[in-house]
Amino acid sequence: MNKEITNWLLSEMDFFSGCALFAKYCKNKIFVRSIISNPKNFNKLEYELKKLAGIPLSLLFTQNCSNKELIQSIEKKEKIKIVPKGKTSKVAKVPKVVINQNKEQHTYYDPIALAKIRIKDLYVKIDKMHSQLYDLGESNAPDIIAKRLEILEKRKKIIKKYDELYQLKEAYFNTGKIDPKMKELLKTK
Repeated sequence: MNKEITNWLLSEMDFFSGCALFAKYCKNKIFVRSIISNPKNFNKLEYELKKLAGIPLSLLFTQNCSNKELIQSIEKKEKIKIVPKGKTSKVAKVPKVVINQNKEQHTYYDPIALAKIRIKDLYVKIDKMHSQLYDLGESNAPDIIAKRLEILEKRKKIIKKYDELYQLKEAYFNTGKIDPKMKELLKTK
């Protein structure tokens, strides 16, 4: 784990010193500017610094202890309860996401990570459909028009699902709560 960032997490977490650390360790300078431009982004800054420190996402999404307790348990390599009983009853049937870190496998229910994966997959499908449309060319032959309409109808449904899932994922970062609609969207392909 990054010692500078963990020291900041264990301190009073001054926004401006956190911004300096984020600018130092984050490679995406545009993203850095968007975060550090407004002190209202403090929670995002803390989250991103925790990721840069090397704290597993599974622990970030389910953290219900102080930063000090979290860091101490990671350093001691203690097992942490990732899914507290009764806290995730709404998303208990979401498929498991498995990550491999330090040769140990952690299995946890993480609808946000699953949503990110699904959003990426939907984006790839949309991109392939755009390529198919391009490959059809500009012909107005009846068979080409029929293929084009078929692709556009399929694409419309995928784009709608992509938009809904993306908005629900972003809403989680604003509210800290997972919308039950996300569970339904994640069930479907």
